[in-house]
Amino acid sequence: VLEKALLKAYEIRIAGVDVQIGEAAAGEAESLYYPTVNTRFDSEYAKDLTGGTSQIASVGNTVLIDSTRYQNSLSLNATYNLYDFGVRPRKLRIAQIDAGAKKLLHSRALRDVKIKVLDLYRGLLATRHELEGKRETLSLCKSLLLMKERLNKAGLIPRMDMVDEAVKVAETMEEIELLSLRWKELFKELEFHTGDSYDPDNTNVAHLPDARATSRAGFPYDRSLEFRLHEAEISKKQAELEIAQRENLPKFGLYTNYIFYGSDPSAYHDSFEDIQRRNFFVGVSASVALFEGFRNEAQKRRLGLELEKLQVERERAVAELKKKHRRLEEEIRSYGQDVSHRKVIRDQTEQKLAFSERLSLQSISDQIDLISRRIELAHQKWELEKSVTLQRAAAKELEFLAEVPR
Repeated sequence: VLEKALLKAYEIRIAGVDVQIGEAAAGEAESLYYPTVNTRFDSEYAKDLTGGTSQIASVGNTVLIDSTRYQNSLSLNATYNLYDFGVRPRKLRIAQIDAGAKKLLHSRALRDVKIKVLDLYRGLLATRHELEGKRETLSLCKSLLLMKERLNKAGLIPRMDMVDEAVKVAETMEEIELLSLRWKELFKELEFHTGDSYDPDNTNVAHLPDARATSRAGFPYDRSLEFRLHEAEISKKQAELEIAQRENLPKFGLYTNYIFYGSDPSAYHDSFEDIQRRNFFVGVSASVALFEGFRNEAQKRRLGLELEKLQVERERAVAELKKKHRRLEEEIRSYGQDVSHRKVIRDQTEQKLAFSERLSLQSISDQIDLISRRIELAHQKWELEKSVTLQRAAAKELEFLAEVPR
């Protein structure tokens, strides 16, 4: 059941795609270490409206020509980031940390599905034990009701005793109906998670295996998913803050431009035949932001506060994990004591039942006492099975929580 649920779970499949997205983003960030190369082609008709009486001039980025012509240019440009005071490696580190965090989220999705299916299975087992116990109780209550009806007709017991027993039968039947409905609903929920179809009336639900509970001293809090996820977010935010601290430092780059040019004063196609190498540029650039309206200072303050918030959230996540661990440990201990206690009660009830069976043929009151003890034994067996199931489920959940992914 668990394997099928893990294969079908939508959240796990989505998390798996997110892992691939994170790896692709990390590859995208590696592009910062390579030069940027691009090419551009321009073809235009330029007309001189002065009849050739003006000279070539430039205003800003606009060049004013001195003649009418068809002209074409082809340029090959390359730029490379030489040095930016560590901004580039930090951007790559953020992408790599994010890719690792997505793998942790995938592991958490796996764990959450395991716990969700475990909770469903625990509900199925508890419902089955209670349903079996109620059905056995119903059969015994009906026998007890028949006896009390005979005693009432004989005038040996008041009618109210018979009515009380009839009410117990009706209440037990109603409880069985509600349990049967819950039994079917749990199977429908399980079908959603596994993709299989189940026949509630002909499906056997096996017992949960024993699970080894992890002690508090051996629980890997500092390697848990919650701790590592928050550590990843803190590392990312720290890198963002370091980038902001370097944003106003100079950035040095290398650039080059190789240009082909051709023109013709009268024929468009002849301007292509005239294309030849024209210019080659190579140089180093440096840029620095002098003033941005105190944006960088506000950004650094915001990132610092967000970092502080993440640190507090990490502490809270670990505290909540410890709280859950303590709760599960307490459940395991409590259910363990309850199992031992109910085994004693069951054994005592079986001894009383055996004694009653030896006396069951002596009188009808002894037969009533025998059935009452059988009802009590059925109840004790169901309660015992329920406690065993809950104890094993708590230990299994603790085992899932203690899993440490690579």
